[in-house]
Amino acid sequence: MLRQEKAGGEPPMIGVVNRMMLFKDYSSYVAKAKKYKAPNLKQPEYMPEGYVFDQAVIQPYFEIKEKELLALSGGIKLEGGYRVSWRKEPLGSINFDNSGLSYKKGQTIVNISVKRLKEKTGIIESLLWTKNTIMENILVNGTQLIYMDHSKNGEVKLGYKYKLVWADPENNMLYNLTTTPESSLTKEEVIRIAAGMMN
Repeated sequence: MLRQEKAGGEPPMIGVVNRMMLFKDYSSYVAKAKKYKAPNLKQPEYMPEGYVFDQAVIQPYFEIKEKELLALSGGIKLEGGYRVSWRKEPLGSINFDNSGLSYKKGQTIVNISVKRLKEKTGIIESLLWTKNTIMENILVNGTQLIYMDHSKNGEVKLGYKYKLVWADPENNMLYNLTTTPESSLTKEEVIRIAAGMMN
């Protein structure tokens, strides 16, 4: 936890960091996903020529009440009134519900992620778009996929060129596929990547 003490009795500013688990080889990711019961993403059946596995991640998450954060003491004092404190969380209180794979060709990256859904209703994903975003509902292998093309957004930077989202309701999983803005992949290629994750 990072906190900054405020003058005049104001409540401190608090920030919490959950470090992700990073893997540079796929087999290590699979072993840890199995150990911590994280969603296990298989490698795509199709990936365009030149793209190679870059890394995998598992994102741990745990809830901690503000009162507990404020009670943390010790740690390391930094300049500007900041202090870094930490505590060791019991494994049973940590959720491992998010994981992802990245494939790279030069500076272009394809990211594929999955998260386990806890709730059956309510908002499960917020999609950002502009008036220039091309959006389509596409049926792939019997699964409805939301396809978003941000390539004509001009000055608006959303961090990716294509975004594809689809769900696996039977297993309570939500999948995302994005490509970086400089990607030269075609619509057909990114849909084919997604299709290879559904089998």
